[in-house]
Amino acid sequence: MRNTSLAFALSLLTSALGAQNFVTNGDFSAGLTGWTLGGGYSTNPTVETFDVSGLGTSACFACSPGGQVTPPPYAPNTLEQTITFIPVVEYELSADICTKNENTSSSANVDAGRIAVEIGGINVGNYNFQIGTSGTSGNITGQWVWRAKLGLRVSTSTGGAQPLTFKFERSYLSNTATPRVRMTNIQLRVAQSQPTISFGDNFRLNRTLAFQVKGTANAKYAIFAAPNLSTGPIQIPGINGSLWLNPGTVIYFLGGTLDASGFASTGLLVPFDPNLAAAPTFFQAIQVAGSTATLGFHHYIVFTTN
Repeated sequence: MRNTSLAFALSLLTSALGAQNFVTNGDFSAGLTGWTLGGGYSTNPTVETFDVSGLGTSACFACSPGGQVTPPPYAPNTLEQTITFIPVVEYELSADICTKNENTSSSANVDAGRIAVEIGGINVGNYNFQIGTSGTSGNITGQWVWRAKLGLRVSTSTGGAQPLTFKFERSYLSNTATPRVRMTNIQLRVAQSQPTISFGDNFRLNRTLAFQVKGTANAKYAIFAAPNLSTGPIQIPGINGSLWLNPGTVIYFLGGTLDASGFASTGLLVPFDPNLAAAPTFFQAIQVAGSTATLGFHHYIVFTTN
C-alpha cells in the first residue's frame, strides 16, 4: 500500500509540474543571471550571440575550452546553477549545442570539445564532439560549425537543492583560434512515464545519425517527423501528453521496442540533401507501456553540410 501511495503521489506531482522548465535563464537572454562560472581555464567564457541551433542567432554561453600552459590534463571550465530536484523522479535535460573551429584558415583541429553534466557532483551524461572513428568528428576544419543536441534522461536519489553543472573541456591548449563550444536553450523538465528522444551524433549531412529513445522498459515506441509544428499543442483522446507536430504533415519515421533498460537506438544515414540544412525537421516520440500511450517532448534538427 505504501508503494502504491508513493507512486500515486508522484503521479499527481509530476502531472501538476507538466512541461515546467526548472532551469532559470536557460536561453541566456538575461546574460549569466542565475549561473555561476568556475572550474579551470578557458578562453573568454561569456554570453554572446551565435546561431547555435540553425534557427537564427540568439544569446548563448560560449567558451574555448582547453589549457593555458602545458602540461595537460586541463581542468574543465564549468557553468553551474542550483536546482531543487525531486528524488527518484526522472527528468529530461536538453540543450542546443555546437562547436566551431575558430581558425580562419582551413586547418583542422583534432579535438572539437566535450561537455559533461553533473548533478550534485555525480556525472549523469556526456556529449563528445569527437565521437566516431578517425577522420570524423575529431577533425573539424577551420570555420566549420557542427551542431548537436544534448539530450539526457537524468534523476537523483537525493532531493533538495543541488548544483547542475556543465563541464566544458578539451585535451589541448586553448586560444582564440581553437574550437569554441556554445550552448543555449537549456531545459530540465519532468519526463516521468514518457519517452525521451535524443540524437547520438553531430547533425551533419551524409553521416549516420543515431536516433535514440529512452523510456519505460519493454515499451513499444515510435518516432514521428514533420517539417513544421502545429499552431499549438494538440490533445489526443486516450493519449497522455500533447502532439506538437503539424498533423497535416506528420509522418511515421521509425519504431520498435525498448529493451529491458528502456532504451533503443537506430542508426540511419542522413542523405546529402541541402534542404535539410535550410530548415528544421521536427521529431516527437510516443511510447505504449501496457495500455498507456504517452507522447514525449518534441525536438528539431537543422543539419550542416560539413
